[in-house]
Amino acid sequence: MLDLQFGKGQSSLLVLVGLVSLFMVVWVLEGMRFSREAISGKEQILRLKFYHYANQIKGFVREALVLSVHSAELEAAATGGEITMRGTPRTWICNGVDTSPKVDEVRYFLSNKTTELLNEYVWNFKIEDLPIVSLSNFTCVDYDVNEEDVFSGKVDEEFDVGAYGFTFSVTYGGNSLNSSGEVYDKVTQNRFWYLYRNFKDWVSGEAPKFQACICSCLPKICSCGGKGKCIQCPSFYRCVKNCISKSLNRLKNRFDRFVECTASMPCCIYELDVCEERGRECRLWKNPWDCKGCDIAEAGDLCSEVVLETKLKTLEGEGDQCEGACEVWGEPRAALRVTFSCTDKKYGLSTSGQITTRRLKFIVGATSNVKGYCYQKKDCICWPEYGERECKCPLPVWCAENCRGECEYIPAPEPPTPEPGPKPPPKSKPKIPPGY
Repeated sequence: MLDLQFGKGQSSLLVLVGLVSLFMVVWVLEGMRFSREAISGKEQILRLKFYHYANQIKGFVREALVLSVHSAELEAAATGGEITMRGTPRTWICNGVDTSPKVDEVRYFLSNKTTELLNEYVWNFKIEDLPIVSLSNFTCVDYDVNEEDVFSGKVDEEFDVGAYGFTFSVTYGGNSLNSSGEVYDKVTQNRFWYLYRNFKDWVSGEAPKFQACICSCLPKICSCGGKGKCIQCPSFYRCVKNCISKSLNRLKNRFDRFVECTASMPCCIYELDVCEERGRECRLWKNPWDCKGCDIAEAGDLCSEVVLETKLKTLEGEGDQCEGACEVWGEPRAALRVTFSCTDKKYGLSTSGQITTRRLKFIVGATSNVKGYCYQKKDCICWPEYGERECKCPLPVWCAENCRGECEYIPAPEPPTPEPGPKPPPKSKPKIPPGY
């Protein structure tokens, strides 16, 4: 009996020990599984945080690129497709020659300015709970357009732009993430290239027309006299304004109803240098004394016969034998600067300021520095001088004179002196009623 009872107790103990061992193994394994799951969960949270921070940076860069494009376009449009320290509109018509920038030249100026603005945005990027971030500069912003796209109208209202060279790294919890921040995006509701295309089409035929029109106005300088601002020579001034108006109307006709165009003439001068070399053609004035544009040239004085014509009306006499003629030939010269500007009112850009300052306004310059030829021939006349009458030229300055003959001096009769008459009676003052 005892042996049997002892054998049963030993078996129960072995079973108990086995169950405890099995429990310990299961417990250890479960603990290891929970530990692995906890570590895996932390890694997943860390990974999500990295993705979140990276997406924040990339989203910011994408928005900053569009804003930089809009700001660069406003500046480039206001200066005729280029951006320089000078800050004035580029001359698209230079003395009858089309000097407008090519598509790739405009892209160059836009690229440089956009890259500069985009890097300013990047270095001002801040998020309060963002971990340590290392950023590099963008090295290039490319406007992905070409001449075929532009002149076909394909990019009139939208185009692609890419920003390259930017990288960043995020450090968090002893771990780091490196990534490229390069962006390629589409810019929409933007008519920069539409304005450029229509100006470009206009200027190719307008440059010689504008120059020829200004040249046709030069003979009007011959009757003004002196030199000065064009407004001091009304006939020439009106002629030039008419030339500008014709060019402006041809420009307006190239755009749709959303675009408004204007023109202004900030500078215009004229002069006449007499007895210069004779010639008929219109040519370049190389050194004007103001309105300096593409080419700079020299100035001179103008002759005038306006006052002389008034004096000639008082000349009288009989028996004159004045013969011959005198000639004056000279160079009328003019220098002027004109700006043509067109504003697109269909869209407003994403920049600061009122809507009127956020619309694309494309401005181009036109310069004309020209000189021509004028010729006058007058018959010699009897001219009163110091109580005598002399046969001479009626023009104040002449280049060639052949006046001959005699003039009979006949003094003009003095007007009769009226005889004194009776003085008129003094006028009586009106009586003022009492109470006033």
